Amino acid sequence: MISGARLSRVRRLWGRLRFAAGRSRFFCERVRMMLTNKWVRRLAIVALLPIFIPYYLLMVVTGTFWLGRRTKPLPEAGVVYGEGFLDGALYFGDLALGDVLVLKPWKNEVGDTDCLLCAGSRGAVVLTHEAVVAERMQFPEPARKVLVVGDAWPPRFFMLNRKRYAVSLCDAQGKALWSYPLRIGINDIAIGDLNDDGSPECLIATNGWGGLHAVDLNGQRLWKVDGGNLWCVLTADTDEGLRILHSDASGDLFVRDGFGRLMKRADPLGYLTDFCLCHWPNREGPTCILHPHGGWVDRLNVINTDGKAVLLLHAPGIRISPMISAVNVRLVPGEADYLAVLLSYPNENRSFQYIYDNNGDLVYYEVHSQLGAALMARTHLNADHETLLVGGTGRVWEYHALEAHT
Repeated sequence: MISGARLSRVRRLWGRLRFAAGRSRFFCERVRMMLTNKWVRRLAIVALLPIFIPYYLLMVVTGTFWLGRRTKPLPEAGVVYGEGFLDGALYFGDLALGDVLVLKPWKNEVGDTDCLLCAGSRGAVVLTHEAVVAERMQFPEPARKVLVVGDAWPPRFFMLNRKRYAVSLCDAQGKALWSYPLRIGINDIAIGDLNDDGSPECLIATNGWGGLHAVDLNGQRLWKVDGGNLWCVLTADTDEGLRILHSDASGDLFVRDGFGRLMKRADPLGYLTDFCLCHWPNREGPTCILHPHGGWVDRLNVINTDGKAVLLLHAPGIRISPMISAVNVRLVPGEADYLAVLLSYPNENRSFQYIYDNNGDLVYYEVHSQLGAALMARTHLNADHETLLVGGTGRVWEYHALEAHT
């Protein structure tokens, strides 16, 4: 039973709240009445001009406006530069896959890697060498990112859901084995054998101050390190062993060991957000990091794992915050590897495909009017060159060099 003194305090508190609400309504009404006076409106505009004029000039110079939109229109789909170097054709199509996120060599029943695993945002298929579907699976919900566990049937998948608040492990039937939810947004996930026990773990990079989480195949957290706005995370095999690479709100590169201990922090060229791994100048070269320079600068930076610049690549039409992937591919027999790069922009439904020679010169540039974040160099039987597979929305395209270049 509520005592009289406590009931009296509740009544006084309720009275104060009503009084505050009345004062707020009175204040808002007074402001509204003041703004009906044209001289008050003009005075307010004059007072705000010193704030908005510098902002407007900055936006004009950098080419951005309120929501990070660019003033120039999106480029039309098609080959922009290098027409006559490559020829592309549809390799496989199935809209039930969604946006193709993973292209990976896959082992058949006898252990030969002549099959292909194609995983999208809504499902996955295993294709034979003739692009015939051997296995098919659907995911329980659309995924923003998919990571494949293993290289033979049956596969399992680490999946980041579209809302970016949970990571799940799914089996080959699309059933979620467990889920690792967080109250904060998730920016990226990566896979790697962190503790060298032969079993891969999942790394989860979060937004805000959620930090970096390491989760095993049972969904149990192994460790967590603090950090703010971890944009991207990857694992790389180095001479010192497996290393975790990630960026954060500072735009720096962080290098950690498999237990999350910070080994190095570097200030790379440009602002580091999303990045991928590549080898330069060819697939036998050292592991490097490829990332957009930042802002509206039409450039990709190739840096080493110490954060030092290796090469600057011209990338026309680049925009803010792309999903990026790259692969070394031998398109022309007897020549060195080319570097293929794919930048995808989910908010603008565009993908930019670049091909660079081993000198870093741009030889091919195409704009796709669909999404996709997967590249793979496909080896042909009894051939001394490769073709390039490019993932799109429910489609996989195959590119090969024209006869004039082969």
